Amino acid sequence: MHLIWLRQHNMLAKNLSQLNPHWDDETIFQEARRIAGAQMQHITYQEFLPILLGEKLMRKLDLQPLRKGYWQNYNSSLSPNIANNFASASFRFAHSIIPGLMKLLAGRNATPEFVQMHKMLFNPFELYQKGRLDETLRGAMGTSIQASDPYFTDELKSHMFEDSVERMKQPKLCGLDLVSLNIQRGRDHGLPGYVFWREYCGFKRLADFEDLRQFMNEDVLVNIKAIYRQVDDIDLYTGALSEVPLEGSILGPTLTCLISDQFVRLKYGDRFWYETDQHPVAFSTEQLRQIRKTSLANIICDNADNLDVIQPKVMEKLGKGNKYVNCSEIERPNLSAWKDDLNHVKLFDDKTNVRVLNLVVG
Repeated sequence: MHLIWLRQHNMLAKNLSQLNPHWDDETIFQEARRIAGAQMQHITYQEFLPILLGEKLMRKLDLQPLRKGYWQNYNSSLSPNIANNFASASFRFAHSIIPGLMKLLAGRNATPEFVQMHKMLFNPFELYQKGRLDETLRGAMGTSIQASDPYFTDELKSHMFEDSVERMKQPKLCGLDLVSLNIQRGRDHGLPGYVFWREYCGFKRLADFEDLRQFMNEDVLVNIKAIYRQVDDIDLYTGALSEVPLEGSILGPTLTCLISDQFVRLKYGDRFWYETDQHPVAFSTEQLRQIRKTSLANIICDNADNLDVIQPKVMEKLGKGNKYVNCSEIERPNLSAWKDDLNHVKLFDDKTNVRVLNLVVG
């Protein structure tokens, strides 16, 4: 994804330069950056979060992007900063859904090749091989995630960074345990325990291990009781991942609470939110209409090496209602909405703020 989005930014910059040859490099860079950021926000809230949190909660929290017009609910009292619990524990739930084998597909009907996950980590050299980027993308789009639970692949528990050290010409070391690192990170950051965060989210205080039976499976509870002396000792990462997922979500109640809180603040507390009507950062109505045509499918199609077909809903399983279509059939934004009429000039007074001077012609 890092490579795909780097290419997307550069493609935007190239197209903006062709549309507006009078723009200087800084103007081109900043506008390409602004569009790419808006597209990333749109994909996150349109495609990713409904799967993560469920459609019902998305509607309740008004997290779904608008179909038209501007969004006017910016709240200056909300901080869009990343919460400590989110960075050091909550959003690291995704490590539990990573499969142990990375699938590589030379074509949609080809026999897949599989590579151990730890061999792909910190290994950009694989992508230097002709066709490897497309093989990796096809494989990733055709691979189902694992369940969000306290069980992790050995690739992350026993072999983390194992080969990356060797590739850097250093003596080979044994692999690390990512789960232990995640738990220790929470402690290093001074995160309160799982019980605290349950109360923070408005749930009933847990008095003992027996209270966990309401939202944890028996085998998980047995393991937790064997590790922790009392319920107050349970780390946030351990406890939150051990909860049974809510209906329509892949997360349990505590992770749903903490992660949704972060994404609410990232939207409501962001004065640069891509749907805002506040100038000077607002897109025009036509520009915003084009940005809403963005999908992860068209981003991948435009920036892969030679990908010709894709499922429209990239983050969902291939199947009925989500079958392969030609990349040429995927709707894309039209950048002509960014063509200057030469009646105004953009001046950048710093790296983030834009001033627009209207010129009197004639």
